[in-house]
Amino acid sequence: MSEIINVLESSSDDEETVSTVNTGRPSTPDSQCSICLDELTNPSHTDSCLHSFCFQCLQQWSNVKQFCPLCKETFSSIYHSFDGMGLHETYDVPRQQEIQLLGGR
Repeated sequence: MSEIINVLESSSDDEETVSTVNTGRPSTPDSQCSICLDELTNPSHTDSCLHSFCFQCLQQWSNVKQFCPLCKETFSSIYHSFDGMGLHETYDVPRQQEIQLLGGR
């Protein structure tokens, strides 16, 4: 299933219309992690897309691959621990060279 978004468009005569756009990217169920397939625990997303994953799942994924498992957009940070006002913490993903130097894959 592809992600579909609504886009608000304004014309020169101040008339607004809403268009539906298919992004071609897979959509994410809001309550399920696409990595572990369980209910989201500490929902997170990357700095390049809004696909939701468990923070721990995405953090572990980033140790091997630094692109979204769904849309393949590369990322360098993970936003997680959101509060009710939209504030969050940021986890900066170590670059692959740093992981290799630390004895990772």
